[in-house]
Amino acid sequence: RYEMKKIIGIVMCLFSVSLHAADVAGFLEAGYSAMEAGLGNGYTSAAQGSDALLWNPAGLAAGQSDVQLFTTKAFETNFTAVQASFGPVGVGYVLAGMDGIAESQVNGTTGHGELTGNQLSYKGEALLVGSGVQVTNALSLGLTGKAIQETIAGQVAQGVGVDLGARYALLPWVSLSGALQNALAPTLRAETASRQAIAGVSARFLDDQLLLCGEAHRKGER
Repeated sequence: RYEMKKIIGIVMCLFSVSLHAADVAGFLEAGYSAMEAGLGNGYTSAAQGSDALLWNPAGLAAGQSDVQLFTTKAFETNFTAVQASFGPVGVGYVLAGMDGIAESQVNGTTGHGELTGNQLSYKGEALLVGSGVQVTNALSLGLTGKAIQETIAGQVAQGVGVDLGARYALLPWVSLSGALQNALAPTLRAETASRQAIAGVSARFLDDQLLLCGEAHRKGER
């Protein structure tokens, strides 16, 4: 695991992602580790080991092994995550929960939303399995399969999806990356998660103590 006090992250994000419990599998886009938060979730071109499961499975091709446990709160959502990588294979489990969501309904006369006074809860769970392969000395490819379950107000929905990733070492210290999240998009609650294409670049300096990352995101319609 990186020592956070030794790393300075500078990220240029052209687009940002907001987490809403109503988004299909949106909790997986938020990020939950200090490294990811420090880089503004612009981690696609730099993620290695088990971190690559969410951000770019091509990072698993580096063969790094680790086991990580996270508990944190972000965007009013509580996260618990366990993830591990064993060489080019990674597995993970993510649990996200939110309580105290105010229920509202549309007034048939005015057409306006009105609070009902009820409090709802949300829970999102995901099981991730991924692998990466080194195609050439410079090019690596990866794939993450994910099984997702969301529970809102007692209503349960399930779906499966696939993320794809690629990384190219332009120089020993500069990497280019591309990822297609929800290449096979999960469908829950009769809604399909949005596909998101990400292009990124990262550069490491000072014996990996300085990490610069930049990303551009394009998110499609559901």
